[in-house]
Amino acid sequence: MFSDRLKAAVPWWGKIAAKLVLSRLPLGYRTWARANLFRHGTMDRPDRALATLAVMHGIATARASLPHGFTVLEVGPGDSLLGSIAAWGFGAGRILACDVGAFATTTLEGLTRLDSLLREKGLRRLPLDPPAPAEEVLARMNVRYLTRGLGDLRALPAASVDLVWSSAVLEHVRRAEMAATLGELARLLKPEGVMVHGVDFSDHLGGALNHLRFSPHLWEAEWFAPRSGFYTNRIAFTELLALFSAAGLATEVIHRTTWPSLPTPRHALYATFRQLSDEDLLTHSVLLAARHATA
Repeated sequence: MFSDRLKAAVPWWGKIAAKLVLSRLPLGYRTWARANLFRHGTMDRPDRALATLAVMHGIATARASLPHGFTVLEVGPGDSLLGSIAAWGFGAGRILACDVGAFATTTLEGLTRLDSLLREKGLRRLPLDPPAPAEEVLARMNVRYLTRGLGDLRALPAASVDLVWSSAVLEHVRRAEMAATLGELARLLKPEGVMVHGVDFSDHLGGALNHLRFSPHLWEAEWFAPRSGFYTNRIAFTELLALFSAAGLATEVIHRTTWPSLPTPRHALYATFRQLSDEDLLTHSVLLAARHATA
């Protein structure tokens, strides 16, 4: 098991070198996840999953009236469906979770722990009785796990989702697919529905901007970042807002976290990114709400 302290001690370039090598070894994703490498988030912790969903749901209900038995779509659940399933406690009647692969593992132990947290907070309990395997419990809650990414989004019916949400996921969507992904999410959103997205613009290697040092040709090459587990699309803050607008969505910045100064010198960035504004380069993360522009 690689400790977080050990990972933090490795410089950003060392992490890239290690991931380039390790990702070529003939080991499956779950093996790497158990070693705390190449993990897709920390939502396998029931407390983290419930807390995250609670924030997203609170932002959503402050801006839209979610109907009884609302349909919710989580984009990029990662290693666990617990964040998606937590929506059951808030009254969801149909739960969709969409990712680009079958990374999530849902256990009866995880469901039981989440159920205890829901009970403590006075929220709707999971349907664990009568006792059944985790797969049957998910079926009772009308949970559907989609693992073909954009292809699965395209197959869902239009105007069928009340709440779309993601946490530190949109930055991992391939740059070439971002416009199409937002377009599909807008198509799926009901006229009075709402989206809530948390986006992290840092390099995901050490919390700086070292990913902006590389040329687009190298960074987007299939053998480099996309295959090796450290890919982010490097779409800047204002560019992301423009993509939401192009998809017919009006955005509201709920919260924006900034660095006090550039964490990576501007002169060290690739020329394309060196020209970005201070507003873009200093933006570490944002929490956005989005609705149809005509809503």
